[in-house]
Amino acid sequence: HTFGVHGPGASAYISLGFGGAECEATILYNKGGAMYSLASGGVGGVDREVLDGKAIAGSSAFHVYYGYKQENEDFINAIQTGTVPLCTVEDAAQSMELTEKLLTNVI
Repeated sequence: HTFGVHGPGASAYISLGFGGAECEATILYNKGGAMYSLASGGVGGVDREVLDGKAIAGSSAFHVYYGYKQENEDFINAIQTGTVPLCTVEDAAQSMELTEKLLTNVI
């Protein structure tokens, strides 16, 4: 499970290693134009930062560093306190609708 996120002055390449041992992010900070690949990390004006997801999560247990533990805790807390969870069914439906549009090239 690997994806990239791009914004002004930086790009993040995140590998969650679905079912595997990998969980890290490489962030490239660019002091100038846009960049859209890890290969551009070798050009001048680019700083690189590597983050270890397991170290950040404080655990090498898959359900912890992949986020399931936090999602479950938030959902249980929302039920117990009568509040809205961080991710709702409506959010999931909107994500699926966007994904379906992307897959059919509507967007």
